[in-house]
Amino acid sequence: MATDLGTGATLTGAGIDSTLFAEILSMDWSGIARESIEISHMGTAGGKTFIPSDLYDPGELAVELNFAQGSIFEVDAAPNAVVVTVKNGAATNTWSANGFITSLDWSVPLEDKMTANATIKFTDEITVG
Repeated sequence: MATDLGTGATLTGAGIDSTLFAEILSMDWSGIARESIEISHMGTAGGKTFIPSDLYDPGELAVELNFAQGSIFEVDAAPNAVVVTVKNGAATNTWSANGFITSLDWSVPLEDKMTANATIKFTDEITVG
């Protein structure tokens, strides 16, 4: 399997300010996790036994970007649909879930580009298409 490049990846969705997320440098979706529930009992022999939880944590998305002056940051916005699109040549893959912005850090250095880091927490099922 060939390694894909991140060039052309986008982040869109309701409640996502297109000005703020216009120039993305990197995205890191982490924390997708499903708990294991131990069901071992006094009669269990050998290794412990587990079953998967019915629920999972959809994780969060950390985004590094060039910061545009005048970008809107709505920390009080309700969760909205968020779509991450990754392209590989003609092929396109999308990951989507409802999410909300939990943090924004930005930097304004002397004689250098302004940058920002935003974090989006996802709240429900992930759809991959």
